[in-house]
This record gives sequence, structure tokens and C-alpha cells, in this order.
Amino acid sequence: MKILMAGSFKYAFYDEACAHALEKLGNDVVRFSWQKYYGTGLLSKMQQRWLIGPGIVRLNQDLVRAVSHSFPDVVFITRGVPIWPSSLSRIKKHTRALLVSNNNDDPFGGERGKCLWSHFVKAIPLYDLHFVFRAANVPEYLQCGAKRAEVLMPYYVPKLHYPIALDQQEITQYSCEVAFVGHAKRDSRLTYLEPLARSGVDLRLYGWYWDRLSNEYPWLEGRYFPPVWDLDYTRAIRATKVALVFFTEKNRDTYTCRTFEIPAIGTCMVSERTEDMQRLFREDIEAVYFSSPDELVEKVRWLLSDDDARNMLREKAQERLNNLGASVDDRMSEALLAIQACMTR
Repeated sequence: MKILMAGSFKYAFYDEACAHALEKLGNDVVRFSWQKYYGTGLLSKMQQRWLIGPGIVRLNQDLVRAVSHSFPDVVFITRGVPIWPSSLSRIKKHTRALLVSNNNDDPFGGERGKCLWSHFVKAIPLYDLHFVFRAANVPEYLQCGAKRAEVLMPYYVPKLHYPIALDQQEITQYSCEVAFVGHAKRDSRLTYLEPLARSGVDLRLYGWYWDRLSNEYPWLEGRYFPPVWDLDYTRAIRATKVALVFFTEKNRDTYTCRTFEIPAIGTCMVSERTEDMQRLFREDIEAVYFSSPDELVEKVRWLLSDDDARNMLREKAQERLNNLGASVDDRMSEALLAIQACMTR
């Protein structure tokens, strides 16, 4: 099968990981990256936020041209917020390609402004198949005119997320008792993290925007670090004794990529408690959960004082991960089955 995959290709764990997995599964994948069309500096911020400008025009024109030249069986678009409905209509008019959307964000959850999602929501009826991140999105997509919408859960990437061996310099750089690798938000994560920090735990936070909150939350001082990506992300999680998982409330998340990445890396996972998390990993056997700040502090203290418990949890989580089939290859296999079913309808 020939697949044109269109996306930003900004992060190795997203578009490129999916494209590589599809190739491993025997498909011919043509890549169309749109990151370069945004430009740099203020122009880039404007075009990415408001989805207007000369780069957005060229992006849509070149996507239609790329599809026309490559004659794919499938056009697979990841998080297609800059794609105009008119571009999809032109593709459908001049080719027989199946239009597939894969979106790990929540267009209906209120996390971002309506402007960002304006093109995408209008284009929902034009796709033949939507892969969505959470079950709550399925009826919402269908209500907006989607022909078909299915949940495609997140994954880990085996070549990025594994029990990496750390040298002494990396141990010195990343080692800590508890870490959260993710950006700052004014939500429950602050309520949970403050008592944990004040309990005396060696806590590190890697990600965007923590510095913006440091004046308002003095306990953050000395605990936040720049974002880490790819193998540095893996090193930061591997070097901590306990890795935390929080969910973006406005996105209505009940699991996340870290749900699978942390066990794959081989670190003890401590997460906000949700029904989906408890279904995926057994509580206090494969993962540890919390529903209040006091419970988080209590669970972390227990794990830091009990090496055997931590080792058991991470080993059992890795066993469970293997049984779940949660790698990017597994997810793309699921996607192909759904795509083939659409083609035969």
C-alpha cells in the first residue's frame, strides 16, 4: 500500500515513528512535512496560532500537488489543524485516495482556542476515517459529520523508549528521586506537586513554562529544568526512582503517552488514578496511583524507602506492557486493519 503521511514531523516519536512503523509493515510511505511552511520568529508564531499567512497558503497548495504527483492509496494526516477543507475536497475530487486523520489532541475539550481548530472541525466530514485519542471524542466526531471514528491509543517507540544504560555523566546530570517530564499547567498538578516538594523529596520538573510560575510558587525554585526530547527524555526518566504522570484536565485525558513510555524505559510509574489507568496496569502491582496530595506523598515515601517494591513494580509493568501490545508498530498494525476495512466497504 502507498501512503502519503502529512504532518509537522517535528518530533521523532510522532509522525516519523508512525511513518517508520508503517514502512516496517510493508508499506511505501511518502513523507510530507509542513513545519518548514510556518517560517521563523513572529511569523511562525502567528501562522501556527491563527492559521493564516503565506506559509499556510503554500502548505495547502503543495499538499494537494504532492498527492497528485504521488498517487497514494491513503493520505494519512496527523493533527491536521492547518489543512483547509477545500484542500481535502480537491484531493477527493482528483484522486481515489482514502483520507485518514490521526489526532492525539482534543478539538472539543477547551484546551485551546477555537481558531486553532476551525479548519479541522469543518473538515471532519471530508475524512473517510478518524483516529482519535480518547473515547469521549468518538461521538463528538460523529456528531460533526465524521463517517467513521475509532480510538487509536498512544504508544511507546522501542528505539527511543527502553532501559537505556547511563554513563556517570548522565547519572550526575539526571539522577533524582522523583521526576515529572512535562510542561507546567495551572491545574491539579500544582496542587499535587507542592506538598511533594515541601516533603523534602528530591523532585525535578522538565518542561516548558515552569519558570513562568516560579515567582508565584517559590517551592519551584531549583526544581525545574528545560524540556528534554528523544533519548534525553529517556535518560531523564531512566535516572529517576519514580516517574510521575499527570493528565491535562481540559483535554479530558485518562491516559497519556507516558502511560506506556515510562514502563518501557523501566522506571516505576506513579500516576493520577483513573479507571483507564487501573484497567491498563494493576494498582500497586504494575503501577501506583493517587487521588489526593496526601496519598501522593504517602505513596512516594513508601516507594523511595522500598527498593524491592520499586523493582517489582517496574518489572511487572514491563511484563504487562509486552502483553498489551502498545508499541508504535502495534498501533500502526491496528490502524492498517481499520484502513483496510474502510477500503473494502
